Amino acid sequence: MALVAMAALMAGAISWLAMGTMLSVMAAETFIVMAVGLLAVPRLQDIESLATMFMGFVSLTENVMVVAMAVWMATGSAMSLRTLIRWLQASGVRPVLAG
Repeated sequence: MALVAMAALMAGAISWLAMGTMLSVMAAETFIVMAVGLLAVPRLQDIESLATMFMGFVSLTENVMVVAMAVWMATGSAMSLRTLIRWLQASGVRPVLAG
């Protein structure tokens, strides 16, 4: 709670110096940036757990990308096969796969 209050005071001071008023859109934007920055400081003190968490996120996204690529390729293959069957049927050839 103290970090949030400190971020609000710093954002108000920056806004007052830059714009002449403590309440402005710039103050709200600055508050968000300051709060996120100040809340990240304790996480950065334990850099090993942060690195482990980041590597877990990277491996998770890699797995999701592999599945997404497989689904995309399977969908593309099915659509290509369907197009080939339709083209062969339109040309008068009855392929075995069409049933």
